Amino acid sequence: MVRGMRVWLAPSRYAPHVGGIETVVAQLAGELAARGDQVLVVTHRHPAGLPVDETAGGIRVRRLTFDAPGRSVGALQRFVASYRAVAVALDCEATPDVLHLHGAANQSLHLARYSTGRGIPLVLTTHGEISGDVEDIFRRSGYFRFSFRFATRVAAAVTAPSEQTLQEASLLAPGVRAKGRVVPNGIRTEAWQRCPPVRATGRVLAWGRLEPQKGFDRLLAAWPLVRRQLPHAELRIAGEGAQRPALEKTASAGVQLLGRLGEAELVQELGSAQIAAVPSRVEAFGMSALEALAGGRPVLHSGVPALSDVVGDHGWVAPHDDPAALAGALVAALREEPRAVPPEAVQRFDWADVVEAYRGMYVAAVSGEGF
Repeated sequence: MVRGMRVWLAPSRYAPHVGGIETVVAQLAGELAARGDQVLVVTHRHPAGLPVDETAGGIRVRRLTFDAPGRSVGALQRFVASYRAVAVALDCEATPDVLHLHGAANQSLHLARYSTGRGIPLVLTTHGEISGDVEDIFRRSGYFRFSFRFATRVAAAVTAPSEQTLQEASLLAPGVRAKGRVVPNGIRTEAWQRCPPVRATGRVLAWGRLEPQKGFDRLLAAWPLVRRQLPHAELRIAGEGAQRPALEKTASAGVQLLGRLGEAELVQELGSAQIAAVPSRVEAFGMSALEALAGGRPVLHSGVPALSDVVGDHGWVAPHDDPAALAGALVAALREEPRAVPPEAVQRFDWADVVEAYRGMYVAAVSGEGF
């Protein structure tokens, strides 16, 4: 495999923001750098107070303003100005061998057109933003739909972390099917495997962005019914997001919202949980489910296809929109003899394999070969 490639990773958001895309891109950047590649993260500068140029976790991060056009003359002028400014800023950087766009958003058209204009091969990874965006921007915005279709058309390869997400992308941009491939998200299992063996603690842990798509309100609706049968059961939810005030208002006895936790804190929480819960309405992959499995905990989830693929036989599916049915599933899972998830359940998500899959695409894109 070719070493020393120059790779630009272009996520829709990056640290200090916290989320699935941010986590995956940070891990990918670190893995590529460890293999001798030169990595630059190019991302949207929002809020405007974030540094334009910094090094985070050993990876250089370049933040630019990717304005989208609006209905007003001023908004259109800002879009044109940002488009030109992005090109000028990127022309000051050493030209990459490949540009890898993650999560189509404001950056899509700017970077897709920049890559075609400079002859830089483009790889696009969609992370479920079409249906998972909080503001439903792909339904409301013709510009976002056009940007996505253009980026997929000029990309050498299009990937998604699950078959469901790839199918979703192909419905918006039919050409995706000819160049699409599933590359799952990866995980470094070492930290999660520090969790102690599963015990009958009666504790359920859920975590992620506190947004409607993640479905934490479903757990809160079912929890009083769980407590009627298991008075000492506990539900702990980690994460931050716009839905937190609403969740706090509906939290009942035995529920605690923990706020944002770092990986080490989350591992510690998982170590005292009997099961994990992933009640998502929409999910492109299910990183929290994978993390739970890596920590040896079975997962009760909503049955979204991407979650079913990750969890497999190591958990339970419950109809999360029915509070009584969900409560019954939670009670049954907690009453079961505690069962551990074996380490081999997550072997196919090892970062070494994920990185090699991406780098194989990079090499094929640079050489002009298919993949």
